[in-house]
Amino acid sequence: MELNSASTFIPPSFDQVLASSTLFSLALTQIINRTAPLNTDGLPTYSAIWSCSFNVNTDELFSEETRYTFFQRTCTNVTVTMDESIFYVSNEEEPIARQTEIIFHNLLFTIVVLELFGLLFLVIKLLLVPVFHTIWKQIQYSLKKNRVGVCNDTLTKVIIEKTNSSVIQKPHPTMKAHRRCSSVSSATPSSDG
Repeated sequence: MELNSASTFIPPSFDQVLASSTLFSLALTQIINRTAPLNTDGLPTYSAIWSCSFNVNTDELFSEETRYTFFQRTCTNVTVTMDESIFYVSNEEEPIARQTEIIFHNLLFTIVVLELFGLLFLVIKLLLVPVFHTIWKQIQYSLKKNRVGVCNDTLTKVIIEKTNSSVIQKPHPTMKAHRRCSSVSSATPSSDG
């Protein structure tokens, strides 16, 4: 990869300039990056960059500038030497979880969710539904018990006449019972008396 590096060297005082002959020693160090694959059967990926460091004595880079040295100087020699260091930095990157581990954890999570829904279904089916049915039957029984005027097949007929006292007649066995609970009829006085 390209070596994108820069460094600034500043003289200690304002009346100093670069010496007529300066030496910059640049040491390059490899930083090797090894990226492990997601699959166990995959191959690792390698990449590297350079890290640079300057081994420079700043006292030797600059010199005092006077009029005499300014007019006497014809050129400035800048020498840069690059050396590769004998060691390197190894950076290993591994995934947090491999693909098989991710699949296994997803499968476990799915099974746990299904078991929770199954447990919820069992709690509703075995505990809540019977309790609800028992309460519902009790409510229906209490409503039936408090009903007024339940009709039976044997009805009693009450006839009230103005002149005579009330006469209770039992229905004949051949008479069909009506769906009314009771009937009250008032007879009009006969015209012969």
